[in-house]
Amino acid sequence: MDLKTWIKISGLQQKAVAKHLGLSQSYFSELLCSKKRVPLELASRIEEYTKGEISRLELLYPTKTSESLNQSNTLRAMSDLPKSPLPPDLRIAALKEAGFYE
Repeated sequence: MDLKTWIKISGLQQKAVAKHLGLSQSYFSELLCSKKRVPLELASRIEEYTKGEISRLELLYPTKTSESLNQSNTLRAMSDLPKSPLPPDLRIAALKEAGFYE
């Protein structure tokens, strides 16, 4: 799952996540839109902030991650449902919209 999708599913605001990570909102926006690459140290902080829901490898190698999405990643995303502040039906809808669930 990419960071932009995680933020949407989690119901957080980009501004709040950027502030927590110590980033400017504009720089964070560039990261989300893939205009900038995520540095290793920041990838580690994001992995810690998301409690492992987004791995540093997914952030550092986004093309490989998006190419390797498959059924097991969908099942992993679905198994995280109780951790989300969103009710399961809203989280499933967001996962469907993001293409992680068919």
